[in-house]
Amino acid sequence: MENTLKKFCRIKLDTIKLHLDKELKKEITASKLDKSHKCDEVIEKVITEQYTGILQYMLKDYAHSKVTIDQKADMMSEFTRSALTLADDFKKQYLK
Repeated sequence: MENTLKKFCRIKLDTIKLHLDKELKKEITASKLDKSHKCDEVIEKVITEQYTGILQYMLKDYAHSKVTIDQKADMMSEFTRSALTLADDFKKQYLK
């Protein structure tokens, strides 16, 4: 069960990468205004959508699983750390 959750988190991170890349390219090139602010908006939107998906997945599919609450919390912490690192990387890349 734990491996399924790790795989799901990895898929969500990949989804974040794809969406961030697509959305940031579109928004940053379209916006001549404050690129930093626009970049923050896009990153927040994309990560929040994926994060919500993971929380829903954990609450539904893992409510009766053998994965402990501590294991879930560890995976969420790892996902959060990875998502924030991705956000920083993308922001640096698009605000050069």
